[in-house]
Amino acid sequence: MRQQLLLSAFFAGAVNLLSGQAEQNAPELNRALSARIDSLKTEDQKYRNRLTELKNMSIPDEAEIKQAQEAILKTDSLNLIQLKRIFRQYGYPGSDLVGKQSAHNFWLIIQHCDQDPAFQEEVLGAMKQEVEKGTVSGWAYAYLTDRVLVNQDKPQVYGTQMRLNRDSTSYEPKPLIEPDKVDDRRGEMGLSPIAFYIETMNTRYFGSLKKE
Repeated sequence: MRQQLLLSAFFAGAVNLLSGQAEQNAPELNRALSARIDSLKTEDQKYRNRLTELKNMSIPDEAEIKQAQEAILKTDSLNLIQLKRIFRQYGYPGSDLVGKQSAHNFWLIIQHCDQDPAFQEEVLGAMKQEVEKGTVSGWAYAYLTDRVLVNQDKPQVYGTQMRLNRDSTSYEPKPLIEPDKVDDRRGEMGLSPIAFYIETMNTRYFGSLKKE
């Protein structure tokens, strides 16, 4: 019994030692870059959230909607400049550089760089390497993959990019390859089934749907 306790204490100590060494050897996060990315994300979401609120009102204010849309375009243009500077200096900032939340925020803003599809595609290439390293999630890569393809007028792969259907009663995926296999591809990337995703979109953006 005494021998077992000694062995347990030894292994516990070894695990703690290794954990401590791993923590010491882990790369230190770039807090300044993280804060910079988070600030850009705040601006990115401010008017988008407001636009969703306005469209979901029982009586939407068209003038305010137009102002929000114009603010979004201006913010996207300003953020694009900053994102390019970040990417040129650091490459794709994964979770090992800026932490999980800021890495997610960087991806979110890149999604909205539609005015420069070539830059989005360049970032996508760098992002793939981060996915292989485990510093970026596969589902995020799937979203940007689709975004790049749609912005190049090509069919998407995972069905993440949506539009209103013909009678505006529901969202539906923009054109995609092999629609009957989309759930298989989505599952491989950690995405929910397409039917659930459509339901989520309809719930969040119900103000855009035609009232029956």
